[in-house]
Amino acid sequence: MSASDSSRSTPEQVIRRADTNAIRTKAKKNPWAPIVLSLDGGGIKGLSELFLMLKIMDRIEELIMEGISEESNIKDDKLFAFTKDPILLPCYFFDFMVGTSTGGLIAVMLGRLRMSVRDAIKAYWCLGNDIFLSHRVARPYSSTKLKDAIIRVITDHCGCHEPGQDCHDTEPLRQYDYAEENDISYNKTPHRQNFTCKVALVAQRKKKGSQVPYLFRSYNHSRRSEGDLLEHNPMTLGGKALHMWKACRATSAAPFYFKSMAIGRDDFLDGGAGNNNPSNIAWNEARWMSKPVHPQPNATSGNGTVAAVISLGCGEKEKHHLFGNQTSIFYLFQAMRYGKSRISDTESAHNETHRLAGASDSDYFRFSVKPTDGDRGNKGLADVKLSDCVRESKRRLWGYGPLKEARQPVGGTELPLPDWYTALQTEATPQGERRKKGGFKPEKFWYTTFDTIFHRTEEYCKLHNDGGEDVRGDIDRCAKTLLSYARARQADDPERWKCHVSHPDPAHDFFLESTRRPRPRQEENGG
Repeated sequence: MSASDSSRSTPEQVIRRADTNAIRTKAKKNPWAPIVLSLDGGGIKGLSELFLMLKIMDRIEELIMEGISEESNIKDDKLFAFTKDPILLPCYFFDFMVGTSTGGLIAVMLGRLRMSVRDAIKAYWCLGNDIFLSHRVARPYSSTKLKDAIIRVITDHCGCHEPGQDCHDTEPLRQYDYAEENDISYNKTPHRQNFTCKVALVAQRKKKGSQVPYLFRSYNHSRRSEGDLLEHNPMTLGGKALHMWKACRATSAAPFYFKSMAIGRDDFLDGGAGNNNPSNIAWNEARWMSKPVHPQPNATSGNGTVAAVISLGCGEKEKHHLFGNQTSIFYLFQAMRYGKSRISDTESAHNETHRLAGASDSDYFRFSVKPTDGDRGNKGLADVKLSDCVRESKRRLWGYGPLKEARQPVGGTELPLPDWYTALQTEATPQGERRKKGGFKPEKFWYTTFDTIFHRTEEYCKLHNDGGEDVRGDIDRCAKTLLSYARARQADDPERWKCHVSHPDPAHDFFLESTRRPRPRQEENGG
């Protein structure tokens, strides 16, 4: 840039360029330090996390297209020229995805199943409709429906089976490349060495009348420190092929909504019962995993550093106090409300992760829809219940008459939906044998809860220096951080980067050959 160009720049442009240069410099210092995506639990409001993730991914794509590296399109960019999937996937940019409850389901979709954000949104619409659209009076939330909906997502998006072979409900949570470098599994089966995004689901294990956090992992975690309570249930997986749906069902077993989940001799509850915002757990998990299994004397790398944590929430809520009313019947009501509010508590974990990141000079971004003030203000997602799934028929009473042209989103006024959104709804509509009574049918119904979550998330993402909130600027900085680390990794070790963006399973269409990861011998391929 010439001096004349610099003199014509606005102060905001100068600051933005300085931020970008600082991000790039930081990424080059330790390009392979882990980058973490943390996903709160929030029932149906987890859909907001996917809309937030879509904003980040769209901004990354815009940055590539803006000519940062002077490429004309994404496939011409050296970062992704060799990939077989033309769509940018979130798993390219993260080393860990850690989620609680429905955040755990999203972590599995984006990380373990390596889905695009748009595919995950479509799956979430159908899953939310099946789970939360009540057709019964007694016990409206069915654990069986939850299980079936989870299995359907897994079988639809696994993609790791030969033609003619179906994916069944026995698909393991353990990913193909589950082994840590230098552990026993890696030495025996080098093609199992982990290079790709890893997934952990947070649940609560019942133990002697109390509950303790428990992580269901898709990868090995050998113990690094004896007796450290922050290193949750470390273990090597080996032949422990826990079914993916069981881990998803365990992290989603929310009290007041679904039964606990029995696995082996243990019972598990929704991780949100104590860790609805898992960002502090995710931080510690990445910190431990970045340390070597067998540290070498005077080692200068792998010292437990974390590059960045991106924490996505499901919206701020109204706070309930246990002793808000002293009369007996209202006290009972307040106790129930307080119990449910604990399931969705996120603030303490946010504060702790913010402190940890600040002390370590790590990047930390937290996005969660907030209420807005003013004439056009709203409650954010506070007036959307965890189990809401409101829909309204597009036809008049009894199905007669023309389609309605208007509907009212929850707590708001009618707003138009963008073309891509309605097109995505059409793509998500089940066809053939999948089409059933009560299924997702956007041609017949307005899904006002889904639309409200979309509109409120959109409004939040547009905030720019409004009352101290600069969400739009933070999304831009977050996208630049993720892209800068990706570029630094590709420059540092192109073959390792190829392994990182490749699907780890040789049976998958998007598997990439690399000198860093040998193909397994035929007899090892199914192990």
